[in-house]
Amino acid sequence: MKDDLVHTVLLVEDAPCCRQYASYLSDLRNVDTLDLKQATVSKIKPYAVILFIVTAPVTGNMEAPALLSRCVRLLDTDTHRLGLLTVGLMPDDQAPSLLGEFDQIPLFYARSDWKPSEFTWQDQMTVSLWKKAGTVPEWMKPLLASQGGQNFASPANLDPVLDLIDGRL
Repeated sequence: MKDDLVHTVLLVEDAPCCRQYASYLSDLRNVDTLDLKQATVSKIKPYAVILFIVTAPVTGNMEAPALLSRCVRLLDTDTHRLGLLTVGLMPDDQAPSLLGEFDQIPLFYARSDWKPSEFTWQDQMTVSLWKKAGTVPEWMKPLLASQGGQNFASPANLDPVLDLIDGRL
């Protein structure tokens, strides 16, 4: 059955930064892309590699997407390779951690572009509260001072993800 599997599907959250990294991966490897909201276990079961691409909140800690939770329970982890690529603003040394019981799933992080206009409302609220309380993290202060327009996204950020796709991980 393993030989019958189609290679890789990207399950992409509907956010510009996630779509940007999905585009990079599509340029680097032959992958299929599916909107995360449209994904079902039956749609992704034929794939050998299932990579979720989701935004990381500015706070760093995040819950696993509900679909990832279902997939871990319903797919054969001996046959399917699952991964989670989080895309966010934090520097690499501040990369997000995953809350919950998914330590067997490889977690990747890629830094995205600084575009405050594309923040989720949760991130906008968090930054606003940080500013009011005077607790803005050190890594964010230069970004806030720049008023946007800094580009951190790069296909080079995906090298560890390519190891998963190519079966080296």
